[in-house]
Amino acid sequence: MNVLFREAVCERSRCEGEWKTCECSRLAARAERRASEVKVKVMAWLSNIFGDEQIPDFEINQQTIEFLHQLSQETLQHDQHLQLVTTDFKQKASEYNAEAKRLSGILHRLHLPPESLTKAGASSLTALSKLGILLDVKDSSNTR
Repeated sequence: MNVLFREAVCERSRCEGEWKTCECSRLAARAERRASEVKVKVMAWLSNIFGDEQIPDFEINQQTIEFLHQLSQETLQHDQHLQLVTTDFKQKASEYNAEAKRLSGILHRLHLPPESLTKAGASSLTALSKLGILLDVKDSSNTR
């Protein structure tokens, strides 16, 4: 442990130099373990980011490690958010594709190609199909 750091901590706490038994030593040891764990996490994150490339040289000190740790945490949260958004978009795309197939099937049974409908006709067909779903109509051929 850095002697200057120890002395500075003890002077602030007024431990009167009893470093090995004072509360400061336990706090400093805990802080040092945390700093070491953070450094390991940051280096693992950088290795993951750069992959097979060499991590560029940078000054390794408490300030840069803390900054990179904060950046890694923000990046992780951003990645998790993007994953949720991506999953949501994929689900919506799947739902839209299923709806398009369903509407296409209705048009096919009516012997109407989708291209033959006007914009108003397409809107009406969509409204009609939603009404059919609401009324739980399974097969339009059974209705009069």
